[in-house]
Amino acid sequence: MGLLAYGDTGWGDELFFATLMTIAVATAAIFIGFLLAAIFASFKLSKIKALNLIGSFYTTVFRGVPELLVIYLFFFGGSGAVMYVAKIFGYDGYIEINAFITGAISIGIISGAYSTEVFRGAVQSIDRGQFEASEVLGFRKKIYYYKIITCWDYENVLYSCGLNKRSSIFLFFCSSTIFIFNFFKHEVI
Repeated sequence: MGLLAYGDTGWGDELFFATLMTIAVATAAIFIGFLLAAIFASFKLSKIKALNLIGSFYTTVFRGVPELLVIYLFFFGGSGAVMYVAKIFGYDGYIEINAFITGAISIGIISGAYSTEVFRGAVQSIDRGQFEASEVLGFRKKIYYYKIITCWDYENVLYSCGLNKRSSIFLFFCSSTIFIFNFFKHEVI
């Protein structure tokens, strides 16, 4: 137990700060992944062929490549890529990317690739009658998206996000949100 003590004699304080860093990286990666998933799910559902191909390429590549390889690629290759771009603009110095930013972006991209398929499936699982009813009621596109797609997607995505195995924080967030959503859903209606 002496190894877990705080201070100079143990590793307790280092483990505590490492835990906080892991939680911070996972939280940032969740937001990055959800943002990317929303963007690329709309690409995959688009009727424009180029956007559809971009969305399919993103999910195919980042779901098919091992996750550790993506993290290594961003961690070790990120500084080189940024320095190459900086050299084009006339800067010849060394640029190092923060490990927190690299980890959050790489895990967010991986999580976003898996979440893209969850979002796409959630939109496609909405009953056609919902779309037809919104057209009959004369909803504009923004209201239609907000009132129909977002409401149904929220429930469908939260129920299926437990299948996303990227981090235990994500699973905790989803399960607690499902509980809160269902509790208030039955109270309000």
